[in-house]
Amino acid sequence: MWGPRPPSASSLPIAPGGGAAAAAELLGPDGSITGPDSERFGLFFLNPGVTYPDHWHDADEFYFVLAGSAVWTVGDETTRSSAGSYIRTPSQAVHRIITDDEPVLTVWGWSGDTSFDSYGY
Repeated sequence: MWGPRPPSASSLPIAPGGGAAAAAELLGPDGSITGPDSERFGLFFLNPGVTYPDHWHDADEFYFVLAGSAVWTVGDETTRSSAGSYIRTPSQAVHRIITDDEPVLTVWGWSGDTSFDSYGY
């Protein structure tokens, strides 16, 4: 099921055409396929014109961009990523995503401490 990620993501600015961000956890503790607590994998979607704000969490994270493009900032490094790009975010690194005029669809994954308890803005 698609839903906001994290649960507080519903407070993100509304992008043209609807909500800002949605995630579908496919494998993991809350996924369609139950997996170990130390892994979460799924799809992550951001509408155009969205700034997913600076945030951090205990889990190591990766994104593989399937469609669209966006600017990713991880720590002090900022890169533009598009289809075929891989972005890695270490545990506790402050990071954000800014989409352009098209939506972005990614495969995402968390490993390590995948609890949302450590998620912060």
